[in-house]
Parts: sequence; C-alpha cells; structure tokens
Amino acid sequence: MHPNIDSYIFNFIKHIAIDMYKIILLIFSIFYCFIFWVYAKPVQGLWIVRYALTDKNEIDNIITTAKSLNITDLYVQVRALGQTYGLDEIKGGNTPFGLLIKKARHENIRIHAWLNVLYIWGSEIQPSNDSHIFYRSANSILRTIPDIDIPQYRNLKKQGIEGFFLEPFDDANILDIKGIISELIQNYGVDGIHLDYLRYPSYEYSFSPNGRTKFFREYWFDPIIMFDIQTDIFSINHVDKYKYFSNIYKNFLRQNITNLLIQLKQYIYQFNSAVELSIAVKPNKEIAYESYFQDWGSWLANDICDHVVIMNYDTVMFNFISNLNMALINQYDSKVIVGISTYNQDFQAVYDRIVKIKNTKNGGFALFSYNYLKEHQSYLNNLRRVLINQN
Repeated sequence: MHPNIDSYIFNFIKHIAIDMYKIILLIFSIFYCFIFWVYAKPVQGLWIVRYALTDKNEIDNIITTAKSLNITDLYVQVRALGQTYGLDEIKGGNTPFGLLIKKARHENIRIHAWLNVLYIWGSEIQPSNDSHIFYRSANSILRTIPDIDIPQYRNLKKQGIEGFFLEPFDDANILDIKGIISELIQNYGVDGIHLDYLRYPSYEYSFSPNGRTKFFREYWFDPIIMFDIQTDIFSINHVDKYKYFSNIYKNFLRQNITNLLIQLKQYIYQFNSAVELSIAVKPNKEIAYESYFQDWGSWLANDICDHVVIMNYDTVMFNFISNLNMALINQYDSKVIVGISTYNQDFQAVYDRIVKIKNTKNGGFALFSYNYLKEHQSYLNNLRRVLINQN
C-alpha cells in the first residue's frame, strides 16, 4: 500500500479515536455533574421513630407523607434501648424496614438507618431478656459518684438523665452495633448510617467500674478523687488540682467518644465507602464539647463523619439562631444539617426556622418527627403547603 494512503488512514482513525474520547469524556462529565447536583442539594429530612415500623399500611403512609413534604432523606430508627426494631420478618418473608427501603427507592428517597448507640435502657423495670446488653455489660453502665451499683432509674430521671448509658469502649455493645451495621449495608443496602446518643449524658454521670479501670491504667489515678479534691474548699491549691485533673478526665471522655466514631467509620468503609455516616449532636458546639464530650467540629474537619445533624430544638428563636450561627462558621457548613422539632412548637415557629435555614448556607434540615405529624394532620397539611411552594 502507498505510504501516503497509510498515513491518511492512520490520521483518519486517530482523529476518530480522539473525537470518541472527547464524546465519552463529555458524557461522563455530564453524568458526574448530574450526580453531584442530585447529592449536593440540601437535605429535606424526616425522622421516623421505631413505633411507625409496624405494618405495610403504615409504611405506605410514611412514603406518602414523605413525598407530600418533598422529603429527600428518611432517618429510620432500627436500634433503640439496646435492641433492634423493624428487622424481624413479617408476611412474605419481608421485614418492615426492608419494605420501606423498597418503596423509598422507587420514589428516589434516601434511607439512613438510625441507631441509638450508648443509651441502652429507659425504664424502672429492667429488661426481661437475659441476653440484653444491660446484663452483658453491667460493669460498663454509667453511674454517678454515690452509685456503687447500677443506679436507680428514678434517680437518673431526677437528674435529667434519660436512662442507662454505656461506656463508648464497651466491647459487647460495639460488637452488637457492628453486627447491625453489616446487616444493614449487606442485606438492605442502606444509603446511610445515622448514629444517635453517641455521647456521655453528663460530666457527673460518666463513671463505671470499667471506665475507672481504663482511666487508672492510662493515668495512674482514680478519676473519682477529683470530686474528693473539689469538696476541699479550704485550699486554693486544691482548686488548681481539680482543674488540672478535670481537664485530663474530660479529654479522656472526649477521646472515648471520638475513638468509637473512628472505629465505626472504618467498619462502614470496609463494606461500602459510599454509605454516609451522620451523627445526631447537641446543637451548641461549645456545650456539646464541654458537657457531652461530642467534639463534632473536629469530626467534620477530619472527615470522621460525613454529616452532623444538630438537634436545634430550642423553642426560643434567638437561641435557635445562635446555635445555627455557631455551627456555620467555616468551610464545613454544607455538612451541617439542622434538626427542627415539631412536637414542642407550633407550625409558624417551624416555618420561620425553615425559612431561616433556606436562606443560610448549610446542608439542609430534618424534621422531628413523622410520628408527631401523623397525629396532627392540620400541622402536617400546613407543612405540606409551604414545602411544596418552596420547591
């Protein structure tokens, strides 16, 4: 064949290949931009408390309600009080949670499985199931200084504590949670894992036999001596000692929470790196850090989680805005989803908060909860009207 013809054919094929490459690259770019646009849109979320995972009719109603509110994400409770909900089979071999996922996917609604992590029981009557984590991890149940044994539920309630909490490093509890997470990812294909009660209930209510032992092994003193020091008000030196030891202990508590979060993040990643990890957190960043030991500012900065959902349930608008402004101060604003309560304020207050959020750079909002809205139809209808009009 003539050399010029060879060169012509080669250049012709070369140009076709380059053009095809450009077309393919353009298609992938458009597809990527579409995916980014879909997932970059602010979340309009709705929490589903476990009591709604009952039967097919209830699940149909959840989806209908979510669609009518333009909900993009559902946070569905599947673990509370140390046990699972909605994962047991019903007729046809399905589970309520499985049915909900199928119907949600059909409507392009994302599902985040909501797990209560450290709050494991909330009743005066102890669990009837002998294998409950309450019994398997008794030495990790938190207590206050006067409590040698597991505290009385009524005493916890008097202190404003929801119920019984576990140490974050308790192996049995972590194993339970990992087992649930693996099932949710592998068998259900959830879009996200949403962790709640990933915190200590308070500074005073943070002790356990296992916790004291772990702290002693690391720092060579029993953290309870801090309170012995605190009671000696006659020496200024003791005040300084108390501050010093207290800071060490608070950092210890903070690190326990963060270490658990890191461990669960890594565990999720090994199954599916696309599964999002979100955490329900106290809304005031400083109070969350100092009193509940949730260092969620650093969690976002260090990519330990994908989102935080600040439970901004304060009924005073000034406080709501203050919490919001404190949360939205850096480049991680889009990772902050704002929780809005419906149960303790009227529709107008909720509407005002939605307007404020939509006019502020953030990751969107989530309403608490479907269960309340279901029981208050006029409230729900008002929300439908405004959310449809704003989209």
